[in-house]
Amino acid sequence: MPFKTVEYRSSLGPILAWLVPGSDSTWAIFVHGRAASRAEMLRMLPAYRALGLPCLVICYRNDRCGPRALGGRYQMGFTEWRDLEDAVRFALEHGARRVVPVGCSMGGSIVAEFLRHSALASAAPVAVLDAPALDLERHARRRGQEPTRAAMAHRGRQVDRHGAHRHPVGRAGAGEARGGVQARPS
Repeated sequence: MPFKTVEYRSSLGPILAWLVPGSDSTWAIFVHGRAASRAEMLRMLPAYRALGLPCLVICYRNDRCGPRALGGRYQMGFTEWRDLEDAVRFALEHGARRVVPVGCSMGGSIVAEFLRHSALASAAPVAVLDAPALDLERHARRRGQEPTRAAMAHRGRQVDRHGAHRHPVGRAGAGEARGGVQARPS
C-alpha cells in the first residue's frame, strides 16, 4: 500500500503520521490505542481506501513516535485529543473539507475528547469508534488499580452499555449510527 511519512505541527513539536493518498475531499484520520502502534490501524485501511478517502495514521504525545509530555504517561485522551486536533488541522490545510476520525481503544477516547473539546470538531460530521475506552474509571477498578486523573475527569459522563457517550457526541448502539458517532461493542 503506497504511503508517505509526513509531519504535522503540535504545541509539543512535530508529530509523525503516515499518509495514504486518496481522491476524496473527506480524509479518514486513524488513532490507535494505548501502548499499540500505528500498525494496529492497517487492518482498517482497505475499507477506507476502497471509498477513495485519503488516510492519515497518526502518532500522539507519549506514543512511541510522538513527543513526550507529562512525564511520558498517557492521559487516556484527556490531553492527547489536542494532537488529533493538530492532525485535523493538517488535513484541512492539505485539501480535506471534512474528516472522519477513527479511534480504537484509547484512540476512541481521544476521538471522543476531540469531539467534545475541539474548535475543529465541526469538520468531523461522523466518527468511528472501535472498542473505545470510554468508561476509564470502571476499567481501572476492574484491573485492581486506582483510577488515573484522566479517568476521574471522565466521571459523570453518561456512557451506555455499548460504551458510547450519550452526550455531547451522541449515542450509538451496537452497529448503528446516531448523533454522528458509530460505535462497535468490544
